[in-house]
Amino acid sequence: MKKVTVTKVSTERWRKAQAFEVEAIYSIMGAHDDWNRWWKDRFEGYKVLQGKKFPKVLEVGCGPHTNLRLILPHITAKEIYLEDPLIQSYLDFMPGVPPSSRLSRVLRRSAPIVQPIFLQSLFKDKSYRIHISSAPLEELPYQQGLVDLTVCVNVLDHVFDLGRCMAQMDRVLKKGGILVLGQDLSNQEDYKKAPDSWKDIGHPIKVNEDDLEKYLKNYKPLYKKVLPRKAGRNPSAHYGTYLLIARKN
Repeated sequence: MKKVTVTKVSTERWRKAQAFEVEAIYSIMGAHDDWNRWWKDRFEGYKVLQGKKFPKVLEVGCGPHTNLRLILPHITAKEIYLEDPLIQSYLDFMPGVPPSSRLSRVLRRSAPIVQPIFLQSLFKDKSYRIHISSAPLEELPYQQGLVDLTVCVNVLDHVFDLGRCMAQMDRVLKKGGILVLGQDLSNQEDYKKAPDSWKDIGHPIKVNEDDLEKYLKNYKPLYKKVLPRKAGRNPSAHYGTYLLIARKN
């Protein structure tokens, strides 16, 4: 059967997806948490992480609300690294004003920055030292073995090179560190049932379980589930949902 998963696209195709994403997120910012709580429930409240110490924590593709906001109350952390190519757009968010509009450009020059609720509160919280990066996940600007915990949830269908992203996350996570990975999965059945989803501007990458597993051979699962279609986040377009919390050997 023809392989229909997509693990790599051109940077031009990715830039179109990013432009679409920033416009789309403005339409739901403040009214939707980008499924963060849904993922938390499927990870059973991240109970595997509760009570653990992670001096340096990284969330890739953090989005405007982040999944970390639902993890931090249950762990001990000192430094937080937030990566997202669109992070500055989220920090500059102006409620009700499309980012590409002339009004938005004027307001950004003349008005105080309005931040999404979690980012705003996080930057005010002196408990953490915070670092941000707008580099693509494929080009993480952090040193090898820097972080103790990496969170990557609902991200990998937005990148342009799955292999490079997995390699970068592995590179910056220290030995013994923990990876939290959540991802919708696609296969041939999905291609037949929802072929238009392969033309979805905002989600250029389509991966199945095998595409992920080949990069995770050096990880020991602490929590792992693959939800079937009906229990997944988007049953019409994804045969399953991959949930993994694992320790790097």
